[in-house]
Amino acid sequence: MNSNFKCKVMFFGEKKVTNRGKLVDNVVSVLSRQSEEISVLILKLDFNDITHLNQLSHVIPKSKIRQIILEMHHTENTESGKKSSIVSYLSMLRQLNDSGYQIYWNDRNWEFVQKGNPTCFTVNLYLGNTNKPTISNKIDLPNLEPFGAMPMEKSEKQKYESIYWGYISHHQILCQTMVRVGNIVDGGWEVCHDVQFRPRSPCLVYSFGINYDFSFDEDVAKTYGCEVHAFDPSMNIAEFKRPHLKFYKIGIGEANKEITFKGQKWKLNTLKTILERLNHSNRRIDVLKMDIEDNELQVLPEMIRSGAMRNVAQFYLEFHHYYDLGTLRQLHELGFRIFWSHQNPQAEVYENNRSNSYGNDVYFVNINIPT
Repeated sequence: MNSNFKCKVMFFGEKKVTNRGKLVDNVVSVLSRQSEEISVLILKLDFNDITHLNQLSHVIPKSKIRQIILEMHHTENTESGKKSSIVSYLSMLRQLNDSGYQIYWNDRNWEFVQKGNPTCFTVNLYLGNTNKPTISNKIDLPNLEPFGAMPMEKSEKQKYESIYWGYISHHQILCQTMVRVGNIVDGGWEVCHDVQFRPRSPCLVYSFGINYDFSFDEDVAKTYGCEVHAFDPSMNIAEFKRPHLKFYKIGIGEANKEITFKGQKWKLNTLKTILERLNHSNRRIDVLKMDIEDNELQVLPEMIRSGAMRNVAQFYLEFHHYYDLGTLRQLHELGFRIFWSHQNPQAEVYENNRSNSYGNDVYFVNINIPT
């Protein structure tokens, strides 16, 4: 980070604090005495703070705070207790919204998941104007040809990776409603539920890279009534057909071919070939999800070049140490805009003085798809 960038950050809420009421009183007292602008206020709240949220809701808008990061825990054992804590947090967020604070990011904390349910959420807010959502047509990428999987020096890769990380962290369109489909942790994906982009029955979903986890595929079929086609050549299970879900032992590739990987023979087809064989070439693909462990480098350029992406409404892809800026630029030119990105916390890396992830889930909607 640039050392010339000056800001004031305040943090409250260490885990070891036992007197939560005293902690909240301290926050209120400190904020009440502040005359300077606070760049970022970070608050870690748990269910013991619930009765004190009203104090915070009133003092925060009176302070000069540009951004707020809230980590909100609810670990009550009873359903009524959980409901009460969530309602209290929502009430606080409503009061902050009424005071001009808008949510720009939120997520479930993976380390606080119990029996498949999250017990902690992080919500980031900024103080700004309530403008209507806009679509960004600006592209902060150099005008380069796609690299694909061509050989490249490590220093060149690192240079382009740094640009890539900055690019995917900039959301280019606002999806006002997202629905988590599939597992709450790894294996689930966020569907943009806005009217323009949401899957509409009879909808069609393509899912590449399963790794024995059909939670997304099954849930998107149940939630939206979609016809789902799942592909993965690596799993030791037979192909099957269910009412809304079909599985194929085929992988997506940059060419139609057969390869041998760790003693196993895998059949690969291009997206264009798969669409033709399933008679989907002219159908809208409501969601195309792809997690193919590094192979996106050679596969994605072919998907774009062949024209197979033209009918895709939503595209979810886990990038792995990605650096092909030319292909990202072509995606943008086709109409794909990033509405969400998420670092996989199970693949953390620290490079160039910043914490990133080897795997980044990046979500696009296609603004050129008819509503």
